[in-house]
Amino acid sequence: MLEVLFRKGSMIQGELVAELQVSYGEVTHLVETLRKKDYVSRRRRPRDRRFVLIGLTSFGKWSMQMVEVLALKIMVDRFAKLTPEEQEEFIRMCGKISD
Repeated sequence: MLEVLFRKGSMIQGELVAELQVSYGEVTHLVETLRKKDYVSRRRRPRDRRFVLIGLTSFGKWSMQMVEVLALKIMVDRFAKLTPEEQEEFIRMCGKISD
């Protein structure tokens, strides 16, 4: 959920259910758990107060940025173990499967 909100921005619960392919109950439970830990907040949608927007807090955004930095560092460290030829082959293969 954090990654989806980080990538796509605030969403209403139904959008999160569709994006994560889980039940409303699971999203509700997860939102409440993450809210208590200050990763997400809930606020009424300004244009239609019937809907509640779920979004990352400042702490949630900072945490996701730290995850990205750490993941990038791990990838760079692992990539450095490959020879230049292996790096080229890896890049070629990634391009092939992403097409």
